[in-house]
Amino acid sequence: MVGKNANGNIRTIVATDNKVEGTFDRITSSYGIKVDGTVYTQGANAMMSISDDIEETESLSSDVSALLDENIILHLDSNGNYVLVMGNCEVD
Repeated sequence: MVGKNANGNIRTIVATDNKVEGTFDRITSSYGIKVDGTVYTQGANAMMSISDDIEETESLSSDVSALLDENIILHLDSNGNYVLVMGNCEVD
């Protein structure tokens, strides 16, 4: 996430390594993703990858439903919203 002060001179970058690993249970009508019983809200500019390769990301689309019942990793922003869905991942 990137923010700036009122006059736009100072920018702040907030980075996080928060992630959720588990089974993709379902997707809600507002693109919420339920993983192991908890629903996560879509963050700004969310992306997806149907593999565990970060180099193969694309815009989030209806194709994300192809990952239902698969092991996924959700990368979360500082508000706890998902910004990257990675599918077909090995989850311990």
